[in-house]
Amino acid sequence: MKVKVLCRNPDDYVRETTRDIQRVPRNYDPTLHPFEVPREYTRALNATKLERVFAKPFVASLDGHRDGISCITKHAKSLSTIISGACDGEVGDDKTIKQWNWEAPGYGVREEPINTILGKAVFTGIDHHQREGTFVTCGQTVDIWDEQRSSPIRSFSWGVDSFSCVRYNPVEVI
Repeated sequence: MKVKVLCRNPDDYVRETTRDIQRVPRNYDPTLHPFEVPREYTRALNATKLERVFAKPFVASLDGHRDGISCITKHAKSLSTIISGACDGEVGDDKTIKQWNWEAPGYGVREEPINTILGKAVFTGIDHHQREGTFVTCGQTVDIWDEQRSSPIRSFSWGVDSFSCVRYNPVEVI
């Protein structure tokens, strides 16, 4: 009769102190872990994305809104003008449009919007004209606004339909 004895060295699995890391036995055979390569690829891709996030591409924060911004657009010619619409209400949307100057304020100075417009309905889309100082919003209606006015120049509605996106056509002229 042949007897085989298991001999284990306690140094391989017993910690010297309670602060030592627990050693976990692993088998690194690739046939046992078929998803290891895709998992490593995903981790590498996520690490690359995080490097881009931590590269500090942040330019400014639009502090005039209390909640998330639902739509944003920039002026086609003037890179320092931005218009944003937000969902600032506690229960519903606040129906505001805020026009921002994109130049960074001094250190410690709170950035305030240049112009704030209160609309009649919730805005779901916004776009700025390429050459003129007008912009268009959509929601329950499609409204054309002048940057200097607080009421729309023109309003269009088609029954009970609502709109989620609106764009100026850069080819056609008004």
